[in-house]
Amino acid sequence: MEKNILFDALGCTCTNENLGAIILGLDLKPDDNVLAVGGCGDQAFAILEYASEVKAVDFHPAQVDFIKKRIAMLELGDMQRFLMNPKLKADAEFSMGSTMRKDEEINTGRRHAYFTYEGRFNKIRKKLSHLEVEEADILEVAVNEKGFTKVYLSNAISYNPSRFVNPTLVLSEIAANLPVGGLIYVADHDVISRDHGDIFLPDRVVIEEKLTKIAQKTKARQWSSAVYKVA
Repeated sequence: MEKNILFDALGCTCTNENLGAIILGLDLKPDDNVLAVGGCGDQAFAILEYASEVKAVDFHPAQVDFIKKRIAMLELGDMQRFLMNPKLKADAEFSMGSTMRKDEEINTGRRHAYFTYEGRFNKIRKKLSHLEVEEADILEVAVNEKGFTKVYLSNAISYNPSRFVNPTLVLSEIAANLPVGGLIYVADHDVISRDHGDIFLPDRVVIEEKLTKIAQKTKARQWSSAVYKVA
């Protein structure tokens, strides 16, 4: 990927969330149909191993293009390029020894360890026909499309450059499209609470205490994961 594209357009090339926390928090089942934030694709690929269908959505065309390039690497069986973090190639932006570079190296190492564990790369590769990628606002998709059993939002509620998000309204509309017991995973629960008050969950949505504790136990340090359940 060209350097100007990487830094002018592409924001995320390697997740800084804990993939294990996401998988455990979503309590994935073989018949789950999951809507997931696109980003760099790491989360959607991880979810794909366990779910029946996954739809990865990102509003940024560069991110969608990046995910599709990684899908191509999976199809080719090119593990090295699939796991590579192009940010680490950009010496001008990520000088040796910088804090930012160290963070990218740590995240990339975690990604490598996750996707190379016990044949996981090939398990995901075999399920690529069950992965859909779309350029769109994930909150709009979650509000307007039915058929999903679980939704992984990452920080889409607290960080949405295109518009202000009312979490109570959005979560209520998402819950209306999910079955009873459906789950919504957020990485930014504390930020939402800080910005909108502790009581922001709509009537039909509650915190799934057990799964939230599991997710928080294994989360990345900078995230405040929580799992909401449709009651």
